[in-house]
Parts: sequence; structure tokens; C-alpha cells
Amino acid sequence: MMECSLELYVTVQLLYAAFLGAAIGGRGRREGPLSMAVCLGACCLGILTIYAPASALRLLFAQVVLGVGFFAGLASLLEQKREDGLRSAAFLWVTFSVGLAVAYSMVVPTAVTALVLRHLRRHRARGSGIC
Repeated sequence: MMECSLELYVTVQLLYAAFLGAAIGGRGRREGPLSMAVCLGACCLGILTIYAPASALRLLFAQVVLGVGFFAGLASLLEQKREDGLRSAAFLWVTFSVGLAVAYSMVVPTAVTALVLRHLRRHRARGSGIC
């Protein structure tokens, strides 16, 4: 059982991951909640691998990483344009890695990564051709 200060710290980590996921996804009806869910799920899984004593969780983590790769590839195939599919897959992978980095207390790198992704998404929405 976790002590109170550790539970508070983990809660702050999860909220931070949800915030960054929402920032990455932006205001889109589809991208916003999806990015938040991916980032939050990755953070939660990362926290489980840190604090849970069982080594089986590390195997679970490896399988989830594989699953994210599968969904990223599927997103790539389902998009109408090849570059849109690759972009969706890349954003999904990076959003997952942001959530995982939050779980490992990498505050500054996650903030920088989320800002860069947000910037790229904004330029894509404007049709500037970047990303």
C-alpha cells in the first residue's frame, strides 16, 4: 500500500500527463481526447512498472508498447493519404512516450516535447506543410 505523500505525487503525475496529452491533442474532437487518453494511459502504465514489485508488469509494459505500435500502423493504413497516416502514427507514438516520461519524472523534457507537438499540430491545421 502506498503512503499518502506518494499517492499525492502519483496523482500529480497523472494530472500532468493528462494536461500534456490535452495540450498535444488541441481542440479537435477526435485528437484531443485520444491524445489525453494515450498520454494518461502510458503514464499510468509507467507508474505501475515503477512501484509494483512484480517483474511480470515489465512484460506487460513491453506488450503494451507493441500494441501502440500496432495501432499506430493501423492508423497509418486507414488514413486516406500516406503522409497523414504516418503523421498520425508518429503523433500516437510520441504522445505515448510523453506519458511514459511523465511517469519517470522527466518534467522538462515532457513539457518541451508537448510544446513541439502542439506547435507541429498547429502548423498542420493551418496547412503550412510543416509535418
